[in-house]
Amino acid sequence: MTAEDPQLKECAAAFQANANRVREIVDGFSGETFNWRANAGRWSVGECVEHLNATARAYMPEITKSISKARAQNKTGAGPFKYGWLSRWFEGQLAPPPKRKFKAAKKSLPSASELDMAKVMQNFDSLQAEYLQKIVESDGLHLKKVKVKSPLAPLLRFELGAAFQILAVHDSRHLWQMEQVIKNPGFPKP
Repeated sequence: MTAEDPQLKECAAAFQANANRVREIVDGFSGETFNWRANAGRWSVGECVEHLNATARAYMPEITKSISKARAQNKTGAGPFKYGWLSRWFEGQLAPPPKRKFKAAKKSLPSASELDMAKVMQNFDSLQAEYLQKIVESDGLHLKKVKVKSPLAPLLRFELGAAFQILAVHDSRHLWQMEQVIKNPGFPKP
């Protein structure tokens, strides 16, 4: 099942493309390769994936609440939707290659430096499927009027459609980061 709204279809396609690329990158990796860091201040590919998982785990309950509340209040509408300046700014700032560094919120930090690749990737696949399901559940809602509270910066609220766009761009940013890790001359070849 897919969303009918063109903006949601675009978000779903971005999540799918990002997830496919992450899987391509880690295909054939050993645990050592998955956890390799250029230095102590840099993340491994595994830590990047785990950060995406932690971010998704933090956002999923907020997205679910917003969708449920919007359905109960019959907040429906048809796009195209234009989101506010703050949402557009966040999306622009997160787009790869990074224009500036952002410190990851504590809730979204990787849980460990030595990660179990199979478990992290299983969680990644499950959470990516959940994003796609939430996109389908959002179809027909007024993507600008429905708000999602950021679990990582509680003073921020994003439009539901913008939240999906921001999260997809966030995934792209860390996908770019993973690609920089594997381009490092010291990276162990799988």
